[in-house]
Amino acid sequence: NNKIDEMVESGEFATLVANYLVICGGNVKAYGATGDGETDDTDAINTAITSLKTAGINKLVFPKGTYVVSNTIEVPSDFEIVGMEGATLAFVGEGSGMNGDEVMLKIAGTTAEDYVENVKISGLKFDGTGQVYKGGYSMDTPAVTHTDPCGVGIKAIRVRFAKNVIIENCDFNDIYGDGILITYCNNVTVENNRFDSVGAGNIQLGGQTGYDNHGDCVGEFASFDVRIVGNTI
Repeated sequence: NNKIDEMVESGEFATLVANYLVICGGNVKAYGATGDGETDDTDAINTAITSLKTAGINKLVFPKGTYVVSNTIEVPSDFEIVGMEGATLAFVGEGSGMNGDEVMLKIAGTTAEDYVENVKISGLKFDGTGQVYKGGYSMDTPAVTHTDPCGVGIKAIRVRFAKNVIIENCDFNDIYGDGILITYCNNVTVENNRFDSVGAGNIQLGGQTGYDNHGDCVGEFASFDVRIVGNTI
């Protein structure tokens, strides 16, 4: 009876769609991400976040797929990222900037007066299998164990100058560097995540020096009210 046509003409249909998106979030594939495991989806994911925020929608949903990222995804305040079953962020790149900003997902303000706040990440898998540099003597010998790997590796999630952050039900796999690094934060919960082969130590040929330079499943310092509970390592 042309009811939908009438709803389109009156604007009621557009309102229903807008309300749906506010509640359920936007699909990252609607903004050009492929999830095919080959195409670099970094720019498409950042575009999706920016576009959704501009439209007043504060949730981005990743359906099943492998989303290749080669650079940082910036997460703003008042935003949620949800991975459906089988949704993976797969890093592809050198992975040589653990002390810098070689970060897959960054939740970070600039100072203690400029926090990023009210962020939730859930249901995603972070995979570092495509990371080239995992502690070799040089970029030409990435497979050789390094005597001092300080400064190499990636961070799957960096949380810095942030508050009211939840990271839950995520998987972290084969990451040389940090799974989650929390610094200068207030009220962060890391709960029910799984870490498999994540970290970076000061391992040398023939043995260990007895201490760890950098690289942890979860690292935290200069923060308070941080809860790390129920995780599997």
